[in-house]
Amino acid sequence: MYLPESGALSFLNTDGE
Repeated sequence: MYLPESGALSFLNTDGE
């Protein structure tokens, strides 16, 4: 469930610390 760079940061920011 990995999103493109377009939303990679957003995904990590939400699923990350």
